Amino acid sequence: MAKSEISNGSGRDMSGRRPTMGDLAALAGVSKITISRALNDSPLVRAAVREQIQQLASAHGYRLNTAARNLRLRRNHSITAAIEMMPSADRPMSDPILLAALGGLLQVATSAGYRVILTTLAQLLQSRSADSDGIILLGQGTDPDAVRRVRALDLPLVVWGTPRDSDGDWLTIGSDNRAGGRLIGEHLASLGRRRILFLGDPTHPEIADRLDAIRKASGAEVEVQPCDFGIGPGSVAMKAALARGWRGDAVAAASDAIALGAQTALQEAGITVPADIAMTGYDGIPASAVAAVPLTTVRQDWERAGELVGAKLLQWLDNGRPEAELLPVELIIRASTTGA
Repeated sequence: MAKSEISNGSGRDMSGRRPTMGDLAALAGVSKITISRALNDSPLVRAAVREQIQQLASAHGYRLNTAARNLRLRRNHSITAAIEMMPSADRPMSDPILLAALGGLLQVATSAGYRVILTTLAQLLQSRSADSDGIILLGQGTDPDAVRRVRALDLPLVVWGTPRDSDGDWLTIGSDNRAGGRLIGEHLASLGRRRILFLGDPTHPEIADRLDAIRKASGAEVEVQPCDFGIGPGSVAMKAALARGWRGDAVAAASDAIALGAQTALQEAGITVPADIAMTGYDGIPASAVAAVPLTTVRQDWERAGELVGAKLLQWLDNGRPEAELLPVELIIRASTTGA
């Protein structure tokens, strides 16, 4: 039901009992938080809708419990943002990707009158509670049960990641990883690169989608060298692949940081990019454009990602669970594949 079409609730039997906020929500066809905001004259609910809900409450004899309202207000208008990663030398909390996403989230949340509680996934699961109206999980990680444990906190949950058929009653929002992998695969195929090394962790759902799409789009032989995120792990993984005898003509890394580390390892081994090996990254971080050999990459709009997960959670709190959405990605071609 649209907010401008609030039901008058006629015909609903209260059986002589005092109506609850849940009753009003069912009568009006909106969420309880929308009822609460309307009865508290929140500007987050349009004036016409506030008036309709207030009239409905009056008609059914609903009275706001001030003590309970004050208790709730200590929790209202806040959301928890949990970061999946643990900080390390290779993945610091000052990572530009993370900062861009958090900036987008804060822009949306604070503009709507919400405060953001920032924590990590590990800390959130240890606390077993969240003093907020909903949760945003930035990154689903490789633990298939982590998201379910967060959802067990019984709050609306929006996850930045890649949707799966087994997704439960949470909402997964992400960029189009399959499209990104397809763009890389098609680009490398157009350059005649036929033996590709993929650097990344294929147990990570987002990375698995990229790898699968690269394989299908390139039609090439693709080997996998498992690799954690970061410049250091990228260098180590590239050296390991060379040490075990891999000899190919392209490297597709799961992130720009991995690609930058791999590029350094190739340079140290006397292997030239892109004459000997074409190199691609993923994410579009600023460092990719100023590398020794500027990096071909798939750009994700991280600020928009933060805005989107924030907007989706606020929509859920107002109107129920919204639809999933994929953000588009863009292939940025630079010298690491073309030499130009």
